[in-house]
Amino acid sequence: MGFKVLVDSREKNSWELKSSRVSATEKIKLDTGDYTIDGYEDILCIERKESVTELAGNITQARFKKELERIKEIPYAYLILEANIKEVLEYPYYEHGKHDICCYTCENVDCSIKGKKRYAFFDEMSANFQCKECEEPENICMVFRRRSNLHPSILQKIKLNGSFILRCLNRMQVKYDFNIIYADNREIAQRVAVNLMQDVLEWHKPKN
Repeated sequence: MGFKVLVDSREKNSWELKSSRVSATEKIKLDTGDYTIDGYEDILCIERKESVTELAGNITQARFKKELERIKEIPYAYLILEANIKEVLEYPYYEHGKHDICCYTCENVDCSIKGKKRYAFFDEMSANFQCKECEEPENICMVFRRRSNLHPSILQKIKLNGSFILRCLNRMQVKYDFNIIYADNREIAQRVAVNLMQDVLEWHKPKN
């Protein structure tokens, strides 16, 4: 018996879930997660992260934690990351090898880091270009340099590194009761997603 896959309408570059049992795919707005089975929205939830960079951008956001609160209520909840643990631990070295790093100073006289150099990845700063301490964009003075030109001691000053991300994931997994799958790449992630859907269908009879 075939089943319909539901994909969140906000999902970009969505998976192509190929299986003889996948009868159709429909994009709709899902309240929780990115993928599920039609009729099983309260039973199965699959949250997809396309890269460690995407995960790093979400992991400290309040919106992401609110979603995990909803995921906690779903019996079969999974976060599938299209990367392996090595890539997580080597972040940002692995994914940011060709990205600009921002070296900035704040000239706000009331800022606690006035005149001191601080470092962040350009994509962390580009949304608002504001100081991470006083949050005053007009006082920022920035210089951009490639990662290859930076000393490892500078990279270590960037908080959002692999160890921090892995620690957050481990804590969240316990607190919100979901499973993390390190799927290495897109192709493996798609196969894992289909297998999970088939398993849930075997464990639960279709709803009338």
